[in-house]
Amino acid sequence: MATPIETGFIDVRTIIEPEEITQLEALKNLINQNNIQINTLIFNEGNLVRFLRARKGDVNKAYEMLIASIKWRQEVNADEAIERIPIKLPTFNSIKDYWPGTYHKFDKDGVPIWIEKLGCFDVKGALKYVPTQHFLDYHIYCQECNRVLLEQKAKENNRPPLNQIIVIYDLKGLSWKNVCAPALDFFKKTINIDENNYPETLKRLFIVNPPGIFQIVWKMVKPWFDERTLKKIRVLPSNDYSELIELIDIENIPTEYGGQCNCVSGCTKSCGPFPPLNIINTIDTSSAEPTVITISRSSNYRHFIRIDKPSVLAWEFSVESHDVNFSINYAAQDGDQEQEILQKQRAEATEEPISDSIDAENPGIYIFIWCNKHSLLRKKSVSFQIFVQP
Repeated sequence: MATPIETGFIDVRTIIEPEEITQLEALKNLINQNNIQINTLIFNEGNLVRFLRARKGDVNKAYEMLIASIKWRQEVNADEAIERIPIKLPTFNSIKDYWPGTYHKFDKDGVPIWIEKLGCFDVKGALKYVPTQHFLDYHIYCQECNRVLLEQKAKENNRPPLNQIIVIYDLKGLSWKNVCAPALDFFKKTINIDENNYPETLKRLFIVNPPGIFQIVWKMVKPWFDERTLKKIRVLPSNDYSELIELIDIENIPTEYGGQCNCVSGCTKSCGPFPPLNIINTIDTSSAEPTVITISRSSNYRHFIRIDKPSVLAWEFSVESHDVNFSINYAAQDGDQEQEILQKQRAEATEEPISDSIDAENPGIYIFIWCNKHSLLRKKSVSFQIFVQP
């Protein structure tokens, strides 16, 4: 016999629509008919409703999603993550002490708030010492702690187990050194873990202090999010925190985000360089380092990127002094005539790097050109990074 579903909370049926009650019963019947053994402390009725909502009420798709999540939890031993990971993960304390995220009070509905300062995260330093899998294990630990916290709040507030969380991502300080390939791969994997195994736990995600490169990075990562998640994401304009104040009492918002809270121990958690450990990770972090080139006078430099499928092609570069001309050409294959797809433009030495992106829709060769042919006397130095995101 399948394990019966027990709520342990106020009946979830008191707040869901009649149509969702029907869907919930149909999902429970599928579980029983297939004799699926589940952990009812985790997959209570409230969490079953989350799976149904994630699949827009399609019972069969919600069932498939649930079965895949049960299998995933078994594979990573998620049920014991809170007790196991702090003991078994050798880098746990280093990651926990460094990670720039913390809970900070609650919104007007009693929903917990998580604030994370991703912009200050030392990606290169962290990946030098800590394998990506360790960060993924720590992420699972945090998600399990969050799951327990949400259930505790539901019981304390005498509510059904459908509590959610508000997340604030502070991107102040984010630059291309944070956006190396291993970091993007980690971020993509965490999104996949969250949306497939902890569905509908996000009430709202606020992005504050977005830097100049944000629109380019967002174009790269946006396709990874589910449509329902995207509708919950808000990018706040500089110094405009009105949407935060709509959901959170102003005395519970840190002063740096337009509120009145000044916790004695600090409302948020920042970080600097990642502290050295006695282990060295073998992951390639070279994509976090810019390439530095010297362009002789009356000459140019051409950098070739081959694209096999439609991708976002993003770049950032700095000119050390004076100026160069920058353009991008395209050729379908080696030997074909090149077409200029980004018109030549003057790029001068500035304090802020020059960054932009294009949609590389056609497979082929994209040629980045920094031209110094207009200078008869001076050589130029350029540092650049190029990112390809399918």
